[in-house]
Amino acid sequence: PAAPPPARRLLFVGDSVTCGACTELMPPDWPEGHANCNAARSFGMELGRRLDAAVHLVSYGGRGLMRDWQGLDHERDGIATAPVFFERALPDDPASVWDHASWTPDAVVVGLGTNDFNQGITDEKTWVAAYDRFLARIRAVHAQAWILITSSAMFGPRLDNGDVAKAAALAHYLDEVVALRQQGRDRRVERVLYRHQPGCGRNGHPNAPQHQQMADDLEPVLRARLGW
Repeated sequence: PAAPPPARRLLFVGDSVTCGACTELMPPDWPEGHANCNAARSFGMELGRRLDAAVHLVSYGGRGLMRDWQGLDHERDGIATAPVFFERALPDDPASVWDHASWTPDAVVVGLGTNDFNQGITDEKTWVAAYDRFLARIRAVHAQAWILITSSAMFGPRLDNGDVAKAAALAHYLDEVVALRQQGRDRRVERVLYRHQPGCGRNGHPNAPQHQQMADDLEPVLRARLGW
């Protein structure tokens, strides 16, 4: 029989990075396709091991808060963005409704923005308002959880591809989201910035060693806020 799960619980909401996409993309094998994706080596699962916590990943590669990596959105194109698939047991099945009361986390880590900004930096007012609405929904179903909203580890220092501007805009937008939540007296929301993780050259997604560093960035904040 399986051992009983830990009493501590962490919920991670995000995109392909949260999924653990390309964590296995390392020399010398360089596996292609889904063979390089291993959720067990994601930063969220690593934090579960470090903090003795059960982990739930609610994530979908290529999806963002308002649009996907191609610029498609839910209202116009029917794409299941994060606020949509957060409510589902199966992300592409509108009839499958997730029961949030069935699994209550101590903390929720939300990592969105990479795909929203892929086609260009989105409008600040619109995006911040959408994030605030999403966090209000998370707060409604997980009233006591700490909520950490994070930057993109994939936005790096290169000037030629726009990453510097995207990283700066995303950090600013996240600060605005936290300010909105705190104006509404939600004090258990905090922004965490990742260090840049460059991937492996063949692919920009962080690989397993870089997910370890992402876990390093989050671990002290989670320990401090949760008393773990």
